[in-house]
Amino acid sequence: MQVADPPALQAPPSGRRLKWALGIGLILAGIGGLGAWAIASPDALSYYRTPSEIAAAAPDPQTRVKVGGRIVDGSLVRDGSNVRFLVTDGAHEVEVHYSGEVPDTLQEATDAIAEGRIGRDGVLVADRVLAKCSSKYVAEDHPATTG
Repeated sequence: MQVADPPALQAPPSGRRLKWALGIGLILAGIGGLGAWAIASPDALSYYRTPSEIAAAAPDPQTRVKVGGRIVDGSLVRDGSNVRFLVTDGAHEVEVHYSGEVPDTLQEATDAIAEGRIGRDGVLVADRVLAKCSSKYVAEDHPATTG
């Protein structure tokens, strides 16, 4: 009859087992880190809402929101570093006021996302404005040259 070694005298885990344990430990640590980040900064994971969603359920003025849509033609007014414009989804509009650096790509009939708080008057006072860039490349028309 063979007697097993006491636990303190057993051989250390093989290299293969150690690598697996270390790999699983790193994966779990990464998942835990992502979970902690998501809990610490919930606004980072929030998607933007459309003007129709805002019209259907107006958020509390203390709640930060992201509103996305197309800038209405003729609504973009620049006054130094202050900007006002309307964002629409085709059905409803949200007025946006922003003070700060404005992206050069923020123009009428382009898509934008504004982040801030909506006051009781329905105006979004934004502290961050992003202009969405077109992912479609359109070549400039050149007249044919003859030579």
